Amino acid sequence: MSENPNTPQESEVAKTLLKDYFNGVKKLESLSTMSFVSLIISILFVSKVFGYFILNVAYLINVSFFALIVRDSWVTRKRNIIPLVAIIVSIALTAMLLVDVLKAIDMFASFGRALEEN
Repeated sequence: MSENPNTPQESEVAKTLLKDYFNGVKKLESLSTMSFVSLIISILFVSKVFGYFILNVAYLINVSFFALIVRDSWVTRKRNIIPLVAIIVSIALTAMLLVDVLKAIDMFASFGRALEEN
């Protein structure tokens, strides 16, 4: 009872969606381009390329536009789901690193409280 989850029709649909997505990026359509750029910035952020001020500014801009990109991706999800998937991956990558940052802040706060007790 093994069923092939990827039928040829599903494979063609996926190829078409990816082709449409990358054509949108090439044409600089706002949704496709913003979700692609957001994904790239999040990948750079997670890869710990923090040494450049421009990248940090770009990261802050990226986070501030998450909600707008998600809103636009949600509206067009029936036409092409790829931008929504790209922005969700971008948010997930960023959230994983932000959890580590919060843990570090908590560690420093605990250290500060320990010093205050002495």
